[in-house]
Amino acid sequence: MTKPRRTPQQLRSRDKVDRIVAAAQTLLEQEGASGFNTNRVAQLAQVGIGTLYEYFSDKHEIVRAVAAKVADDEAALVLSWFEGVGSTDLPSHIRSVVDLVLTLYDRHLPLYESMWALAAQLRESVQRPGQFVIVAEIEKRLAATATPLATHDLQVAAYLVYHIVEGLCLRVVSEKPFVRPKSVWVEEISMVVLRYLGLHN
Repeated sequence: MTKPRRTPQQLRSRDKVDRIVAAAQTLLEQEGASGFNTNRVAQLAQVGIGTLYEYFSDKHEIVRAVAAKVADDEAALVLSWFEGVGSTDLPSHIRSVVDLVLTLYDRHLPLYESMWALAAQLRESVQRPGQFVIVAEIEKRLAATATPLATHDLQVAAYLVYHIVEGLCLRVVSEKPFVRPKSVWVEEISMVVLRYLGLHN
């Protein structure tokens, strides 16, 4: 992520940057990429446009700051989520991952879509925030299982598990193809992953 133009040293400066980033996130969630510009962000953050440009060179730099904030928030949620799962069996871990990603997409889909749209304008490749934290946690859980897996490259397996889950969860949340309880989607997507890992009879 590109750092802000001016690093906020004092508490008041950090507060201004936090307000700008929070306002940008709200704007992206509520109005999308088409309504996103620095004037609107400054207005919502209740700072002057000159103040905004002291810290951010353009709207894309603000979006990167929002992505970093969301990544930090997601990382904290992921670690907390997995701690709550404890030492249960791997299928339970997989279901927890599916549940988590469905929750994150359901909560933040408009924000993600806005960030992707703005990144596409710059032809930037953007992973969903929090991806690598989740992949690393999946790999750790795969390594800890006593059950033989259908694959031996756990790093690749963790990456593929994440993207199988992410892709299917994104489709479910964005397309809403059928009216089903969340628990049904968690179970069905989990079965796809468990079959890939050789853990589903």
